Amino acid sequence: MKRIVMSKCPHCKKDNTEPKKTWKYGVYNVQSFVCGNCGTQYRDYVRDHNQFFTLRLMKGTGYVKA
Repeated sequence: MKRIVMSKCPHCKKDNTEPKKTWKYGVYNVQSFVCGNCGTQYRDYVRDHNQFFTLRLMKGTGYVKA
C-alpha cells in the first residue's frame, strides 16, 4: 500500500490529502493534486516519505518549481 504524504497548495496553503494521480518517476513517487480551494494544479515529488520539491502549473509556461 502506498503512503500518501499530506500536501499543501503552493498558492493558498490549503491542506490536500487526495492526489488526483500518482506515479513513479525515477527514484521519486509523484503525486498530482488539484487544490479544492483555489484550483491550482501542482505535483509533489516524494522520496522515502519525505517531500523533495513541488512543481506548480503556470499558465503559458508549464510546470515550474514552487
